[in-house]
Amino acid sequence: MRRIKYLLCACIGALLVLCLSACSATEKPAANSSQAAPAATDVRVAALKGPTAMGLAGFINKAETNASSLQNNYSFEVLGTADEVLPRLIRGELDFALLPANVAALANAKTEGELRVVNINTLGVLYLVSGDANIQGLDSLQGKTVLMTGKGTTPEYVMNYLLQEKGLSDVTLEYKSEASEVAALLASNPQAVAVLPQPYATSVCVQNESLHICGSLTEEWDALQENTPEAQRSMMVTGVTVVRKAFLEEHPEAVTEFMAQQAESVAFVNENPDQAAELIVGLGIVGNAAIAQQVIPYCNIVFIADNQMKSALEGYYQVLASSNPASIGGALPASEFYALELS
Repeated sequence: MRRIKYLLCACIGALLVLCLSACSATEKPAANSSQAAPAATDVRVAALKGPTAMGLAGFINKAETNASSLQNNYSFEVLGTADEVLPRLIRGELDFALLPANVAALANAKTEGELRVVNINTLGVLYLVSGDANIQGLDSLQGKTVLMTGKGTTPEYVMNYLLQEKGLSDVTLEYKSEASEVAALLASNPQAVAVLPQPYATSVCVQNESLHICGSLTEEWDALQENTPEAQRSMMVTGVTVVRKAFLEEHPEAVTEFMAQQAESVAFVNENPDQAAELIVGLGIVGNAAIAQQVIPYCNIVFIADNQMKSALEGYYQVLASSNPASIGGALPASEFYALELS
């Protein structure tokens, strides 16, 4: 009996050891019970110098001065032309890019659908400028010559569309290579009429008191939509934000944070033009803070996402395609191009 008792005790002891070992294997020590914070993602962003980059001013400043408030690591570049951005975007050296709307569609076609548009960041930035007091909107251009830039690009297609829709057949468009050239011609002849983008439109008026903004192509576009069913109305879009499809799939949380910070930055710029102007000058977008402050309200800096973005862009792309399908890559972008429900 004594031997049996010893054997039972030994067996019970062995079972206790096994149970304790199993518990220790499945339970983490108290010191390591909290979940580790997710690793930060490096996010590479490029924007074009001009209104499309202005809305990022607050975001860029936060990334440079208060990076610890962000979950990810951001690097920003403000570049001069789309030709500097597109090759790097296509090679995967950038994650986000703020581009002209038609260039985004072209790039998506070139990469066979490897990009996704996540928001509209800028609406129309084209304005009529003249010292002629009789010029008040497009209807006053009949029989006039209008100086402008953008031959073979969206300014030409937009202007032709507006003139055609308004039945203005006797308007001559005279194209120059640079906005600065148009500005110089206006300075020498204030009675001339021009279409200029921001910030040039405001800058020439500040520098020459005989000139003034006498019409907005965005307002002309919107007026044409009033008789269109609401579901089919488009917007005059200048800039959009695109992300690489692979980045969106691999780092959805980083995309969500980017969108939230971009929306916050756009609100900051529009609501605080005095503070934003200093940041915009620091980014080299506008050379003078006083001019930058006056330019901001005219730049139509926005954050439009989801279905409203999709509807606005589809209508805009249809207008461009009717003028020149090659301007958006030969065909309207597929529905997959529009990334929805991210904001």
